[in-house]
Amino acid sequence: MTATLNSVFSINSTTVMQPYWTASIFFAMHKIDFFYSKSNVLTCTVDSIPLHSKYDPIREAEQFSASVKCDFIPSSILIVEPGIGYCIEFLKKTFPQSTIYILRFTHEFDKFNNTCPTIYCEKDALEVENEIFNLFGEEKLCQTLFLAWRASNSCFPEKNTIAWEGIKQAISKGNSILATRSFFSKRWLYNSFKIIENLDNYLILRKISKPVVITASGPSLQGMICQIKASRKKMFLLALSSSLSVLLYNGIIPDAILSTDGGYFASNHLKKLSQTKNIPLIIGIEGYCFSHILKKSNICPLLINDSVAQSVKSKCNFPTVDPNGTVSGTALQVARLLTDSFIFFCGLDLEIGKGFQHSSPNENELQNSLHDNRLRSQENRIVSSMKASISLDIYRNWFSSLPIDMAKNVFRVSDNYPFKNNLKNIKDVGKAFFKSALSKENDKFENPFEKSVLKNKKELLNDLLKIITTDDFCYKLNPLKKVQIEKSLDENRRNMLRNELYEETTQFINKIKERFFH
Repeated sequence: MTATLNSVFSINSTTVMQPYWTASIFFAMHKIDFFYSKSNVLTCTVDSIPLHSKYDPIREAEQFSASVKCDFIPSSILIVEPGIGYCIEFLKKTFPQSTIYILRFTHEFDKFNNTCPTIYCEKDALEVENEIFNLFGEEKLCQTLFLAWRASNSCFPEKNTIAWEGIKQAISKGNSILATRSFFSKRWLYNSFKIIENLDNYLILRKISKPVVITASGPSLQGMICQIKASRKKMFLLALSSSLSVLLYNGIIPDAILSTDGGYFASNHLKKLSQTKNIPLIIGIEGYCFSHILKKSNICPLLINDSVAQSVKSKCNFPTVDPNGTVSGTALQVARLLTDSFIFFCGLDLEIGKGFQHSSPNENELQNSLHDNRLRSQENRIVSSMKASISLDIYRNWFSSLPIDMAKNVFRVSDNYPFKNNLKNIKDVGKAFFKSALSKENDKFENPFEKSVLKNKKELLNDLLKIITTDDFCYKLNPLKKVQIEKSLDENRRNMLRNELYEETTQFINKIKERFFH
C-alpha cells in the first residue's frame, strides 16, 4: 500500500494513521495531508482545512457538478483548483461539448490533471490574466464558463484572490478586444483595399546597425526633446504618428512615421505629411490614411498576421508583424525588424495623468479645442480624458508581460519623469544612459528602406475579394455576433443572428465591389 501511494503522489514519506494511509506535503507555508475517506476514497486537507469531503468526496463532486447552471453553451470550462479533481469526470458528462481546463495553485495535484490542459497561479494576477488570455484568445474566452471549487477559497485564500482577479481582467480584456474587432473590422478591411489600390511603388525594410528611438506622445516625451536633438544623427528615429506634431514643432524630422490606427481620427496625425518633406510612412495594412497621402508619400505597408489581408502575403514582400492592440507594441516589432542594437522608447507613459494626456502640440487636441465653449469647456474635456481606460490597461499589461528575450536591449527613457507604472523587463533609464549608449554611434545615415514596384495590384485586390466572398467570411467580419450565435441556447435566436450577419456581410461586399471594382 505504501509503495502504491508513493507512486501515485511522488512524495517522500508516508505514515500509518489507522484506519487511513496518510502523506503530508509542504509548499508555500501550506501543509497538504492526503488520506483515505470513510468511503475508502482518497481525500486531503490543506492546513487541516478539508479540500474534499472526509466522508465521500466522489458524492460531493457529483453534487457539485449537478449544481452547475449555465445560461449559454460553453465551449470551454475552467475550474479553479479542483484538488484531486473528482468533479472533472462529472463535468465532462454534464457538458460533453466543452473542453475542461484547470487552474492550479500548486503542482502537488498534477497527478490528477486527467489530461486536462492546465495553467498555474504562481506569481500575480497579471500572470494569470496573460496565461488565460494566451490559452483561450478573446473569442474562446467569451465562451468559457469559470467555476470555483468552493473549498479552494478557504484552503488557499491568497492564491484564490489573485486567480479570480486575473480571470476578471482576462475577461475584461477579451470583451474589449472582441468588441473592437467587431466594430472596426469593416473599416480595417476597407482600409486594406484602399491602401493596395493607391500603391504603385512601396518600401520594404532591411536591417541597419544603429539604435532605434521610438517616440510616443506621452507627456514624458517633452523632457527628452533636447537630448533627441543633440543625438539626432546617431539614431534611427521612428515617430508614432501621434508624436509627429511634437517633433516637427521642435524642428526634429523623424526618419519614419508609424501609423496603425484604423479609425478616421488617426488621419489628424498624418495631415502634416503633406506639409513637410517626404518622410517615409510605415502603415499597418488596416490603418487609415488619406488617398492623396498614400499616392504622394513613400509607403511601407505592414501585413498583420491573422488578418484577412494576410492572404496576399505570398504575392508581395510587405513586412509582417503580429496583431497588437497598441501602435507602440507594433513599433517594437518594427524596431526588431530594423535593428539588433538598442531600442529606446520616449513618451511611453501608458498612464492617466493630470491635465493633458499627451505632449503638445497634439493634432487631436487642436481639433477638439475648436469645439470648446462655455458649456463644453476645455477644462471639462480634459477632466473627462483623465478617466481610467481599459485599453490603456491592456497596453500597459502587454509591455509589462514581455518575456526577457523580447525585451532585450529595450529601454524606456525619460528625464527623471515620475512614471506611475513599472514595465518589468523593459527597464527605465535616464538621459545619461541614453547619451552614453548613442555616443558610440557614428553620424552616417543608414537607409533601411528599399524601393519596390507593385506590379500585381489588381491580382491582390481580386484575392482579397475572393476571401470576403467565401461562406465563412461573415464570422470574421463580426466575431462578436459569431460568439453570440455559438453561445445561444435558443435556436430561433441563433437563426435571427445568422440572418443579421449574412445581411451585414452582403451589404459590406456590395460596398467593396462598388468602390473598388466598378
